[in-house]
Amino acid sequence: EVTLTNAQCVQTRFKNRQAGATPTPEPLIRNIPHPKGIAANSQTNRIYVASQTANRVYQVDGASNAVITSWPTGAQPFGVAINRNTGKLYVANFEGDSLSILNSANGSLLNGQAVAPDSPAPTPASRSRGRAPA
Repeated sequence: EVTLTNAQCVQTRFKNRQAGATPTPEPLIRNIPHPKGIAANSQTNRIYVASQTANRVYQVDGASNAVITSWPTGAQPFGVAINRNTGKLYVANFEGDSLSILNSANGSLLNGQAVAPDSPAPTPASRSRGRAPA
């Protein structure tokens, strides 16, 4: 109920029309178990969601919110970032202490790098060993 005085809102009262608890809203994107991290590419209108229990990252259409496909990652992915210029998708894997780098167009693994806990940052020389070409 809204009360107007001289075309100005001076009081607003809301009535609770439900007797029970507030319902949980329906999810916009379905069928992604235990989503943990999310990234979006506004240029391609794609959303990337990490599933911690499925060990996969899901590609979602930003217009319809439909899952397009999914790709395997390391163990328990939880963080996702995308570089819109290169199309590289970076997925941080909690359990495996690793970083998966995927091609966001087709999901191919570009590089997988183990990251030891509490270790110093890798040097350029150590990064070049065992690294797939970009």
